[in-house]
Amino acid sequence: MRMSVSSRKEYLEKMHERYCKTGSQSAKTAMIDEVVNVLGYHRKHAIRVLNGMLPGRRPSVKRRRQVKYLESLPAIQLVWEALDYPCAERPHPVLAKTAQILASH
Repeated sequence: MRMSVSSRKEYLEKMHERYCKTGSQSAKTAMIDEVVNVLGYHRKHAIRVLNGMLPGRRPSVKRRRQVKYLESLPAIQLVWEALDYPCAERPHPVLAKTAQILASH
């Protein structure tokens, strides 16, 4: 029979508290063995959980647009529109020439 997620989390929190308070290595080994037997975790995972690295969601990293292209972005968009919105590889070789032609007009 498997434990529910909430009861497993509660059990791990209690074991984590006990594990942190315990000083002897033999008692810690016994607690790791208990967690492995009760939850069916691998030994290394049980050690990580009991040391305080509880599994959870990591905060998402928001990526920002590179700053080096922001100044030339309006010109790139104008060329992209003039070439009828091609994929990124097609306007790359003719970008500078097309920009000069558009600037002269």
